[in-house]
Amino acid sequence: MKLKWIIFDGDGVLFDTEKLYVLAWKSFLPSYNINLASDDFEEGVGVEDTLFLQKISEKIKKVLNIYILTSKKLNILPENIIAFEDSETGIKSAKSTGIFCVGIFYYTVN
Repeated sequence: MKLKWIIFDGDGVLFDTEKLYVLAWKSFLPSYNINLASDDFEEGVGVEDTLFLQKISEKIKKVLNIYILTSKKLNILPENIIAFEDSETGIKSAKSTGIFCVGIFYYTVN
């Protein structure tokens, strides 16, 4: 492996951004003529974007694989990228594209 890029999952690894995601989806999706009800967004709170998109896929008709897209846009082969993820879905997504993934899990000590 010749490391050329590192990807950090933003929500959960670097920041707690649940409320910001809802605002982003509400502003982004209408530009593609996709209008969701409040209930649709409630299903997406606390879950990975890929799971949220899969749940509403009937309305969207495509689910983007962020790791493939990132690799292509950077013009870097997946095997030259390391991803840091905090969810099983994110880890599976990164690994399925050939990206080496480091799983980060948090626990509290009493």
